Amino acid sequence: MAKKKYKNTIRHAYVSGDPDLAPILLLHGTGGNETDLLEIAEFLAPENPKISIRGRVSENGMNRYFERYGEGEFNLESLHAETDWLVDAVHELAKRYELHEEAMIMMGFSNGANIGAHAMMAREDTPWKAALLFHAMSVERLEEIQDLTDTRVFASFGEFDPIISETNFDMLTEDLHKGGTLLSTFAIKTSHTMSQPEMQAAKLWLDANDLLDVDDEPEWPASMMYGKDEHGHDHHHKEDDHDWHYPDGEPAEDEDEVAKLPED
Repeated sequence: MAKKKYKNTIRHAYVSGDPDLAPILLLHGTGGNETDLLEIAEFLAPENPKISIRGRVSENGMNRYFERYGEGEFNLESLHAETDWLVDAVHELAKRYELHEEAMIMMGFSNGANIGAHAMMAREDTPWKAALLFHAMSVERLEEIQDLTDTRVFASFGEFDPIISETNFDMLTEDLHKGGTLLSTFAIKTSHTMSQPEMQAAKLWLDANDLLDVDDEPEWPASMMYGKDEHGHDHHHKEDDHDWHYPDGEPAEDEDEVAKLPED
């Protein structure tokens, strides 16, 4: 496969919010970019500041966070290098925007959830101590896992997901338990997609764990869905009137902008 990397530029979007609330880190799925999860994040945490980072690996024009050789076959050297780059990038952006990174919540889908989970387990200085892992899988079984005591994790699984088997998802949850996370799992009868019940469950989990300190309950946009539904249809988001800031230029103007094909 033809692959290339961005240089050291951190392509990202920043959404300002209440600086006293926990910042939300967003990591997209394969073929996505830094805008993909913003609308969902607005539903889950409307008042919180948000950082969304684009993966710098390109696979046949599709943005990713680390390389793979084929479906489910991962380049572990790339995984390790890009994990280091991502964690360092988060530290840099948190400092730039004066965010409380010690309270950061990571929200990832598919490939983004995979590297986010790996970073928590592999690097001691990973800033996020809470994570929403939507349709994540185990990409590497680590001999040593960081102490994740008091780290809260919500992990969802699609029972009809053709990409992530129940066995693989169980391996991920085993490793998260091994690290000591306070883990909540949510299974739903969908494919490789993020759906309305899943988002509602994630919202309840965030509120129950007092991770956001936001009282308002925003209305769910009925048309919002991300990924592929049980029929294999793609669902993407529409931009609304929120003040989104792209420090490195509008994504649509980037030559590497591609169709969104979320998968691991």
